[in-house]
Amino acid sequence: MTTAEVFQLIETTTPLQRVTTPKELAEVALFFASPWGSAITGQNLVVDGGLVMD
Repeated sequence: MTTAEVFQLIETTTPLQRVTTPKELAEVALFFASPWGSAITGQNLVVDGGLVMD
C-alpha cells in the first residue's frame, strides 16, 4: 500500500503537482481502445502527470 508520505512526494515532484487518478488512466485506456486510437500501434504511453520524463 502506498503511504501518504509517498503520495505527497509524488505530488511535489510531478510537473502537474498532483497524483494521476485511476479514472485518468482508464480514460487513456479507453482512448486506445476506441476508434480514435485505431491508427496508433506499438506505442508505450506513460500516464503519470510528467513524473517520469524522457
